[in-house]
Amino acid sequence: MKFRKLHLGLVLGVVLGALALAACGGSSSSSGGSTSAGGTTEESGSGSSNTVSETNGGGKEYTVGFSVPILSNPTVSAAVQGIASVLQENNSKLIVKDANLQGNQQVSNIDELTAQGVDAMVVWATTEPKTLAPALQRATEAGIPIFSIDGTGDPKEVTDYEQPSERMGQMAAELMSENVGSGQIAVIGGVPAPSIITRVDAFKKAVETKYPKLEIVEEQDNLKDVAAGAEPLVANMLTKYPELKGVYTYNDPSAIGASAAARSDERELVIIGNNADPEGVAAVEDGRITASVDAKPVETGENAGHGVIDYLDGKEKNPPKTVKIEPAIVTKENVGSFVPWAERTPEVNYSEVCTGCTG
Repeated sequence: MKFRKLHLGLVLGVVLGALALAACGGSSSSSGGSTSAGGTTEESGSGSSNTVSETNGGGKEYTVGFSVPILSNPTVSAAVQGIASVLQENNSKLIVKDANLQGNQQVSNIDELTAQGVDAMVVWATTEPKTLAPALQRATEAGIPIFSIDGTGDPKEVTDYEQPSERMGQMAAELMSENVGSGQIAVIGGVPAPSIITRVDAFKKAVETKYPKLEIVEEQDNLKDVAAGAEPLVANMLTKYPELKGVYTYNDPSAIGASAAARSDERELVIIGNNADPEGVAAVEDGRITASVDAKPVETGENAGHGVIDYLDGKEKNPPKTVKIEPAIVTKENVGSFVPWAERTPEVNYSEVCTGCTG
């Protein structure tokens, strides 16, 4: 059965891929890397990459494991979409294992993929590197090449396909400054995943160094990763800080929760989310949140899929250590031209390509 759309944790709609379609840009060069039409940056060997590989046609069939932090998160399922899209084009299969934000579960999932003898493994960490290190070592010793989204801390991983977490935090800080001007703001972080820590730290650093008229008065973590987890946190902040003007959140569900708290308290807040997931984009469009920053997870997943296939086919003799992509801002002014994640790739037949893709 074919599916066209993907929502949180449900059927992962279409395809995780279209890095090149979603971002538009010319080609430029800089020290250590190059930038191409996909809006990604590539450094070879010790550097990073900005290109999307073309579908290789090697003809070999592979099975790739993907250990994800939480499949019900739309950003994660969009990344699955991207990888699945590329594997379908290359007659290969995907096995997805969901950690549901539990570090110990992710360790078990990596061990299960190792036992299944996958040809390669992509890991999107939900916990700190030291927790995953033993399982990753067992996979490496079994001859399975490790790739990652946002890094695992494993020095032997082939390539890290980074979400643009640092840049997203910086962009969000700029948006906050433009919309608030000066005054008190608060921060909502999440679970201690590397990408979330990087994103939040980049926001705080940018505020402290570039926007001194903004004052971060409180930071809390939404460990539930959903709107209902953020709403009471922001409600408490509104009680404590009558002059609070803005809230930055590491993801869009938290931004929607912040909006719900503000509306209940009849307060106006500038709310900057992250990821530009389907619900977040809808919230920007109807004015519940001020803006979001598109993480481009479909493109990141597609990059990972191409990189894995090229590596297994022996086409990539010196794979880049990191591949990055440039994020994009979504506001009420440009939301009408936003291309939804599910429309960025060809249609995928999940029943044939993927095991575990539907949460």
